[in-house]
Amino acid sequence: MERGAVSAGRDPKTGENRYPALELVRLTIPRRVYTQAHMDVVSESVAEVFAQREQVLGLRFTYEPELLRFFQARFELVRAPSETGGAGAGGIALAHQLQGRQALG
Repeated sequence: MERGAVSAGRDPKTGENRYPALELVRLTIPRRVYTQAHMDVVSESVAEVFAQREQVLGLRFTYEPELLRFFQARFELVRAPSETGGAGAGGIALAHQLQGRQALG
């Protein structure tokens, strides 16, 4: 669960996004459901994202509901500079690589 700018919402007077001091993500895992192999994949994925953190691009809202935006909002990847004529598409490639990981069975 995201615990940062999306959860913080907008200032009711100005409509501007609120930006907390920390951008956090909470990872909750149900007990007795996943094996150690599943947790190894999670751990490796987090380490891979951290190692390539300079290449990871952001997201932008495509849909922002009035209430509970952290549950119902929709996003799209920010385009890499190479897709718009600049250099490097690392963030998009990394996102697609992580999305393509096979589930352990």
